[in-house]
Amino acid sequence: MNLNSGTILITFGDSWTVGEGCGYTKGMTKIRFEELFKRNDDICWKKGWRKKVVDHFNIDHLNFSTFDSTNTQQFQSAKKFFIGKKFQELTNTKNKIIILWGITSLKRDQSNIKDLELDILHWNQYLKVLNNGIKPTLINFWYDTYLSKEYSITPKNLIGSNRSKRDLLSLICLNNNDDRVETGFEYADDNKLIDPYTYHPRAEQHSVIADYFINYLKPHM
Repeated sequence: MNLNSGTILITFGDSWTVGEGCGYTKGMTKIRFEELFKRNDDICWKKGWRKKVVDHFNIDHLNFSTFDSTNTQQFQSAKKFFIGKKFQELTNTKNKIIILWGITSLKRDQSNIKDLELDILHWNQYLKVLNNGIKPTLINFWYDTYLSKEYSITPKNLIGSNRSKRDLLSLICLNNNDDRVETGFEYADDNKLIDPYTYHPRAEQHSVIADYFINYLKPHM
């Protein structure tokens, strides 16, 4: 029984939100990884950080993150969702809706930081206005996936906004050795924090990411 089913976590993002890489185990060949685990939604859910967060708080979950997604594609998915039937159903059945937005690389969109900042400001304002007309409390947070952006105007609801290295890749690197300031794919690969084929966090690192989000979300539950 879901004791806290009045709350739902909704996630948007790319493969770092989906959970790609968490099916990898030490010594696994590339062929086996690609055949069984590379983009297996079931494995990504069962071993990924989203399920750990949802299970910890005993809440419901709805995911819109997809492999190789761009920020623009996620915004388009969000637009369809918030004007659709599913969201209307949630407003009648939930007391709280929490949204986590994973911001991916700007190179995928061929856009710039200014455009992204405008998108974030737009969605923050849109959801604020939307929240005034619905029963549940609606809260949204942003986070950088594998690259910390240099925002000129840092959104207050950006997780880790007080740090220069706030992305999930930096998180697992710094968690591995707090004395190091070095982060990035090379360090993560050398220290076996990411899978060697797609360069996404291994299963054990999803526990680190989950704890990060759990601690951040606790005051909002």
